[in-house]
Amino acid sequence: MYNQHLLLTDSLKGRETEFDDWYVWVHIRDVMGMKASAIAAQCFRRTDLQLRSGPGKYRQRFLALYENSDPQIMTGHGAMIPADMLISSSMDPSVGHGGGYCDTVVEHTKAPGKWPRTDLITEWIEPRAATPANIEWYLCSRFPAVMRDPEVVSGWLGKTSDHQLYQAARPAYVAIYRTARLDSSIRAWQSLEAAAPAPWSHEDVPVMCFAPVCERVTRLQVLEPDAMTLQIAQAKRDAVQPRRP
Repeated sequence: MYNQHLLLTDSLKGRETEFDDWYVWVHIRDVMGMKASAIAAQCFRRTDLQLRSGPGKYRQRFLALYENSDPQIMTGHGAMIPADMLISSSMDPSVGHGGGYCDTVVEHTKAPGKWPRTDLITEWIEPRAATPANIEWYLCSRFPAVMRDPEVVSGWLGKTSDHQLYQAARPAYVAIYRTARLDSSIRAWQSLEAAAPAPWSHEDVPVMCFAPVCERVTRLQVLEPDAMTLQIAQAKRDAVQPRRP
């Protein structure tokens, strides 16, 4: 897995499908087409099934993951976005953005070279919880323990990069776990927390679960689409109701 750009955002209520179509078929393709450092992207929505109740600090329901080979290069794409880039009016401007560019600290996959369609459990470690001792505990205890869950396909921990594109609420570290069975992994996680409590409060480390909106899309697929994909993408682009300046 490469470095990650995690982007939390949201749609206006009642326009979720319209937002998803624009983001998956138009926006991620526009963004990835701009930068050679872009590797792939995938979009997710917050699930009804969550590890903890309540929205927590981050209210956004939509998560986009952009894999990239160099956050410093990727953060330069803001100056290159044309003023007329197609932005859907279905985006909810009131919730703002969350997340940011993260450098990989550790990663592990049980299925090298494969990208199965999985749900996500994400753990957002806020700055006041990210002490050196706590991060050492996470690397030596929490991360390997979660990876022992037979349903967890891969795990990744990233540290917020010095290179950022926009101002947003962001944690110091983010962990992403892909699971083949979210319900089972939530139960395993709850058992783990009961047996080995974390050295921080839940308020300092929100945990959010997401389900995929689309399959992982690579930059090569964006640059060299097949005829069917090209036809669908154009139809979705034509259907977008643009945001007014």
